[in-house]
Amino acid sequence: MDQYQQFIYSQIKEWEKEQTATWFFDRWSRALQKKLDSLIPEVVHEKLAKAVEGMVKSIASGVSLIPQKQEYEYAHLSFVMRDKKAQEAIEIYKKVAMVEGAGTGAGGIMLSAVDFPAFIAIKFKLLQELSNIYGYNIKDFEERMFIIKVFQLAYAGDVSRAKIYQDLKEWPQRKQQISRSTYEDVMAWRTFYAEYRESIELRKMLQVIPGLGAIVGAWANRSILDDLAVTAQQVYRLRYMQECNLM
Repeated sequence: MDQYQQFIYSQIKEWEKEQTATWFFDRWSRALQKKLDSLIPEVVHEKLAKAVEGMVKSIASGVSLIPQKQEYEYAHLSFVMRDKKAQEAIEIYKKVAMVEGAGTGAGGIMLSAVDFPAFIAIKFKLLQELSNIYGYNIKDFEERMFIIKVFQLAYAGDVSRAKIYQDLKEWPQRKQQISRSTYEDVMAWRTFYAEYRESIELRKMLQVIPGLGAIVGAWANRSILDDLAVTAQQVYRLRYMQECNLM
């Protein structure tokens, strides 16, 4: 490994340690969220869960949210340049997320409902772009499933995080077990939605406070997208370094 690769590898190892740690605030916020969920009508949960399911199914079926020409732009980039392009993309999407959060946050409860599916689309668009940057073709079904797994990892609770991360680390073997016929069977949509919601909702709920919606919405969206961006970049870095024998 050269000096840059050694630096990135050390960052990955530090990040990996965090994945196995149990964070008090994370457990506390999820416990609080479960109590607050009882105040939200079940029909609302069902609609939001359907929104998540619809987006994930679209991604799995091959819907692309980014220009297809991008995969050719990154074909011959070095690892350093891929990292640079990834960071540039992340910063752009953070700004997009902040603008979207500020706009819907200022609109209060009604626009906050619109924010949920719109913000999911922004996240998956970033994941598709990062996949292309690190050299993985989202036209392949296995790569689309990898994206969905990365999304799950970013917002998973303590119990499921380790299993999801192990699947990602062993992807060359794991992907052989995944097919379109088994995909629907292995996806537990309500669990998928519940973990995602528990991870983000305490931050998003503050958007409905009168006078603070726009400010909090921008902060919440940036914070939540950052969770995804850090996870995705570290996972793709590790995979790229493993497959290119840079470790």
